[in-house]
Amino acid sequence: FGFHHSGIPDEGDYDDNSCMMGCCAGAQQMCFNAAKSWYTGWYSEAGKDGHEDLNHFRTPGQWWKGNLVGIDDYLNDIFDENEHRVVVNTPALFFMFNRAKGVNAGVKAYRNQVVVVQQWGKGGKSKF
Repeated sequence: FGFHHSGIPDEGDYDDNSCMMGCCAGAQQMCFNAAKSWYTGWYSEAGKDGHEDLNHFRTPGQWWKGNLVGIDDYLNDIFDENEHRVVVNTPALFFMFNRAKGVNAGVKAYRNQVVVVQQWGKGGKSKF
């Protein structure tokens, strides 16, 4: 995929324990963070779009209302395209619900919380 590792500012390039690319050895049931999940395009099928692109929001006062669901919910069809998203993208900020279930059951940090990650471009380093 050409991804860099995922870190935490002022701590290290491998310290984002909410992501397979920043975590520890042996974290087999763990997914990519929001930025890397966005750039894979995995959760954006026809009729089941899990991505919400808010890059067109340029004016103060604009907002998005929806529900973030975990990756496992998307994969197991506990998902309604009209209401749910897996990943939301604004310029360089990516949001996702880090649900510790199924394919992401082994996530080490920020389990069952919304996580915000900054990344500039597909090949950029993620900063939690």
